[in-house]
Amino acid sequence: MALRRLRWPSALLGKRLSFYCRFELVPALAELIAGALDLHQLHSLTFYDALIVQAASCSGCQRLRREDLKRGAVIAGVRLENPFLTV
Repeated sequence: MALRRLRWPSALLGKRLSFYCRFELVPALAELIAGALDLHQLHSLTFYDALIVQAASCSGCQRLRREDLKRGAVIAGVRLENPFLTV
């Protein structure tokens, strides 16, 4: 798709793939979604925010920087931080 529709040169596509391969992927398995539903209900998060927090927790992330979540809260072992607030 990227080669034809976006008209990217194959060298650029290769560079992009190399860049993205450095990131850890968290598969959206049933257990992850079930955990996100629990967080959604327990902490009054939107489902998508709960899914992000659950994925962070499953991957061993200790801090999550999101501007729209409760700063300083710890949910599922993940501390929520707002990167735009000082102190």
